[in-house]
Amino acid sequence: MAASIAAAALPGAFRRLVSVCSRSILAPSGPGAEVVRKVNELIATGQYGRLFAVVHFASHQWKVTSEDLILIENELDIQCGERIRLEKVLLVGADNFTLLGKPLLGKDLVRVEATVIEKTESWPRINMKFRKRKNFRKKKNRGHSTEWSVFSSPRMEEGTLLSGDSDSKDGTEGSSDPGKIWLQSCDPVMASGRRFSTGVLEIQEHRPVD
Repeated sequence: MAASIAAAALPGAFRRLVSVCSRSILAPSGPGAEVVRKVNELIATGQYGRLFAVVHFASHQWKVTSEDLILIENELDIQCGERIRLEKVLLVGADNFTLLGKPLLGKDLVRVEATVIEKTESWPRINMKFRKRKNFRKKKNRGHSTEWSVFSSPRMEEGTLLSGDSDSKDGTEGSSDPGKIWLQSCDPVMASGRRFSTGVLEIQEHRPVD
Protein backbone atom coordinates (compact mmCIF):
# COMPACT_ATOMS: atom_id res chain seq x y z
CA MET A 1 0.00 0.00 0.00
CA ALA A 2 2.75 2.42 0.95
CA ALA A 3 4.74 1.48 -2.16
CA SER A 4 1.78 2.22 -4.43
CA ILE A 5 1.17 5.62 -2.80
CA ALA A 6 4.85 6.54 -3.14
CA ALA A 7 4.90 5.38 -6.76
CA ALA A 8 1.94 7.61 -7.63
CA ALA A 9 3.86 10.69 -6.51
CA LEU A 10 7.01 9.93 -8.54
CA PRO A 11 7.82 10.41 -12.23
CA GLY A 12 7.51 7.51 -14.63
CA ALA A 13 11.04 6.09 -14.39
CA PHE A 14 11.13 6.14 -10.59
CA ARG A 15 7.57 4.80 -10.47
CA ARG A 16 8.60 1.70 -12.41
CA LEU A 17 11.64 1.24 -10.17
CA VAL A 18 9.53 1.39 -6.99
CA SER A 19 7.01 -1.09 -8.37
CA VAL A 20 9.76 -3.57 -9.30
CA CYS A 21 11.40 -3.27 -5.87
CA SER A 22 8.09 -3.77 -4.08
CA ARG A 23 7.39 -6.95 -6.06
CA SER A 24 10.85 -8.37 -5.35
CA ILE A 25 10.61 -7.66 -1.61
CA LEU A 26 6.99 -8.56 -0.90
CA ALA A 27 6.76 -11.56 -3.22
CA PRO A 28 10.16 -13.29 -3.58
CA SER A 29 10.28 -15.56 -6.59
CA GLY A 30 12.36 -18.52 -7.78
CA PRO A 31 15.94 -17.54 -6.83
CA GLY A 32 15.08 -17.04 -3.16
CA ALA A 33 13.30 -20.37 -2.96
CA GLU A 34 16.27 -22.06 -4.64
CA VAL A 35 18.68 -20.62 -2.05
CA VAL A 36 16.46 -21.85 0.78
CA ARG A 37 16.32 -25.32 -0.76
CA LYS A 38 20.11 -25.50 -1.08
CA VAL A 39 20.61 -24.38 2.52
CA ASN A 40 18.18 -27.05 3.71
CA GLU A 41 20.09 -29.68 1.76
CA LEU A 42 23.44 -28.62 3.22
CA ILE A 43 22.11 -28.77 6.78
CA ALA A 44 20.30 -32.07 6.27
CA THR A 45 23.45 -33.71 4.88
CA GLY A 46 25.82 -32.07 7.38
CA GLN A 47 27.93 -30.43 4.65
CA TYR A 48 28.03 -26.98 6.22
CA GLY A 49 31.44 -27.09 7.92
CA ARG A 50 32.03 -25.46 11.27
CA LEU A 51 29.23 -23.13 12.29
CA PHE A 52 29.55 -19.86 14.15
CA ALA A 53 27.03 -17.45 15.62
CA VAL A 54 26.87 -13.81 16.65
CA VAL A 55 24.97 -13.41 19.93
CA HIS A 56 24.05 -10.43 22.08
CA PHE A 57 25.00 -11.16 25.68
CA ALA A 58 25.89 -8.92 28.65
CA SER A 59 25.41 -5.72 26.60
CA HIS A 60 27.94 -6.86 23.98
CA GLN A 61 27.95 -8.82 20.74
CA TRP A 62 30.05 -11.97 20.68
CA LYS A 63 31.13 -14.16 17.78
CA VAL A 64 31.11 -17.70 19.17
CA THR A 65 31.80 -21.17 17.84
CA SER A 66 32.36 -24.58 19.42
CA GLU A 67 34.44 -24.65 22.63
CA ASP A 68 34.95 -20.89 22.72
CA LEU A 69 35.45 -19.02 26.00
CA ILE A 70 33.54 -15.84 26.85
CA LEU A 71 34.78 -13.58 29.65
CA ILE A 72 32.25 -11.04 30.95
CA GLU A 73 32.41 -8.44 33.71
CA ASN A 74 28.91 -8.69 35.16
CA GLU A 75 27.32 -9.96 38.34
CA LEU A 76 25.03 -12.82 37.30
CA ASP A 77 22.91 -14.88 39.66
CA ILE A 78 24.19 -18.23 38.37
CA GLN A 79 26.57 -20.84 39.74
CA CYS A 80 29.50 -22.71 38.23
CA GLY A 81 28.35 -25.68 36.20
CA GLU A 82 24.97 -24.19 35.32
CA ARG A 83 23.98 -24.09 31.68
CA ILE A 84 22.28 -21.07 30.14
CA ARG A 85 20.78 -20.38 26.74
CA LEU A 86 21.90 -17.35 24.75
CA GLU A 87 18.58 -16.35 23.23
CA LYS A 88 19.53 -13.21 21.31
CA VAL A 89 21.12 -14.73 18.20
CA LEU A 90 21.73 -12.17 15.47
CA LEU A 91 23.54 -14.29 12.91
CA VAL A 92 24.43 -17.88 12.09
CA GLY A 93 27.15 -18.58 9.55
CA ALA A 94 28.69 -21.58 7.81
CA ASP A 95 31.07 -22.18 4.91
CA ASN A 96 28.50 -21.57 2.18
CA PHE A 97 25.63 -19.61 3.73
CA THR A 98 24.74 -17.04 6.37
CA LEU A 99 21.43 -16.62 8.19
CA LEU A 100 20.71 -13.07 9.35
CA GLY A 101 17.96 -12.19 11.79
CA LYS A 102 15.63 -9.20 11.48
CA PRO A 103 17.08 -8.30 13.95
CA LEU A 104 17.11 -11.69 15.78
CA LEU A 105 16.70 -15.26 14.63
CA GLY A 106 13.71 -17.13 15.99
CA LYS A 107 14.17 -19.13 19.18
CA ASP A 108 12.70 -22.19 17.47
CA LEU A 109 15.20 -21.98 14.60
CA VAL A 110 18.56 -21.85 16.39
CA ARG A 111 19.81 -22.69 19.86
CA VAL A 112 23.07 -21.47 21.38
CA GLU A 113 23.95 -22.60 24.91
CA ALA A 114 26.85 -21.92 27.27
CA THR A 115 28.13 -23.41 30.54
CA VAL A 116 29.55 -21.39 33.43
CA ILE A 117 33.00 -22.84 34.14
CA GLU A 118 34.47 -20.16 36.43
CA LYS A 119 33.39 -17.20 38.57
CA THR A 120 35.93 -14.99 40.28
CA GLU A 121 36.23 -11.49 41.66
CA SER A 122 38.24 -8.73 40.06
CA TRP A 123 41.45 -7.35 41.50
CA PRO A 124 41.13 -4.87 44.42
CA ARG A 125 40.81 -1.26 43.34
CA ILE A 126 42.58 1.43 45.36
CA ASN A 127 41.90 5.16 45.15
CA MET A 128 44.91 7.28 46.11
CA LYS A 129 44.64 11.07 46.46
CA PHE A 130 47.77 13.22 46.85
CA ARG A 131 48.39 16.96 46.90
CA LYS A 132 51.99 18.10 46.70
CA ARG A 133 53.36 20.40 49.40
CA LYS A 134 50.06 20.13 51.31
CA ASN A 135 50.83 17.08 53.44
CA PHE A 136 47.69 15.50 52.06
CA ARG A 137 47.51 11.80 51.29
CA LYS A 138 44.36 9.75 51.29
CA LYS A 139 44.11 6.07 50.45
CA LYS A 140 40.86 4.18 50.03
CA ASN A 141 40.54 0.48 49.28
CA ARG A 142 37.38 -0.18 47.29
CA GLY A 143 37.81 -3.95 47.39
CA HIS A 144 36.49 -6.28 44.69
CA SER A 145 34.19 -4.06 42.68
CA THR A 146 33.19 -6.43 39.90
CA GLU A 147 32.76 -10.12 39.22
CA TRP A 148 34.18 -12.05 36.29
CA SER A 149 32.43 -15.02 34.70
CA VAL A 150 33.84 -17.42 32.11
CA PHE A 151 31.50 -19.39 29.83
CA SER A 152 32.20 -22.40 27.65
CA SER A 153 30.18 -25.08 25.86
CA PRO A 154 31.95 -28.43 25.53
CA ARG A 155 28.88 -30.70 25.48
CA MET A 156 27.35 -32.35 22.41
CA GLU A 157 23.65 -32.14 21.65
CA GLU A 158 21.29 -33.44 18.99
CA GLY A 159 19.12 -31.24 16.82
CA THR A 160 16.55 -31.93 14.12
CA LEU A 161 15.48 -29.98 11.07
CA LEU A 162 12.34 -30.26 8.97
CA SER A 163 13.86 -29.97 5.51
CA GLY A 164 11.68 -29.55 2.49
CA ASP A 165 10.71 -27.17 -0.28
CA SER A 166 10.06 -23.53 0.54
CA ASP A 167 6.95 -22.92 -1.56
CA SER A 168 4.90 -22.01 1.50
CA LYS A 169 4.41 -18.24 1.78
CA ASP A 170 3.53 -18.12 5.47
CA GLY A 171 6.51 -20.14 6.76
CA THR A 172 4.38 -22.87 8.35
CA GLU A 173 5.60 -26.33 9.20
CA GLY A 174 6.20 -28.87 6.49
CA SER A 175 5.43 -32.54 6.24
CA SER A 176 8.93 -33.85 5.55
CA ASP A 177 10.63 -36.27 7.88
CA PRO A 178 13.17 -34.62 10.21
CA GLY A 179 16.81 -35.26 9.36
CA LYS A 180 19.10 -35.55 12.40
CA ILE A 181 22.26 -33.52 12.69
CA TRP A 182 24.90 -33.45 15.45
CA LEU A 183 26.46 -30.16 16.48
CA GLN A 184 28.54 -28.77 19.30
CA SER A 185 26.25 -27.22 21.87
CA CYS A 186 27.88 -23.83 21.43
CA ASP A 187 27.18 -24.17 17.74
CA PRO A 188 23.67 -23.23 16.66
CA VAL A 189 21.40 -26.27 16.92
CA MET A 190 18.61 -26.22 14.38
CA ALA A 191 15.45 -26.84 16.37
CA SER A 192 12.65 -29.07 15.16
CA GLY A 193 9.23 -27.88 14.06
CA ARG A 194 10.27 -25.08 11.70
CA ARG A 195 11.81 -24.91 8.26
CA PHE A 196 13.62 -22.10 6.53
CA SER A 197 11.50 -19.54 4.72
CA THR A 198 12.36 -16.20 3.14
CA GLY A 199 9.60 -14.68 5.27
CA VAL A 200 11.39 -15.68 8.49
CA LEU A 201 15.11 -15.41 7.72
CA GLU A 202 17.20 -13.23 5.49
CA ILE A 203 19.68 -15.39 3.59
CA GLN A 204 22.48 -13.61 1.76
CA GLU A 205 26.25 -13.31 1.54
CA HIS A 206 28.52 -12.58 4.50
CA ARG A 207 28.69 -8.96 5.56
CA PRO A 208 30.12 -7.14 8.61
CA VAL A 209 28.00 -7.07 11.75
CA ASP A 210 27.69 -3.70 13.47
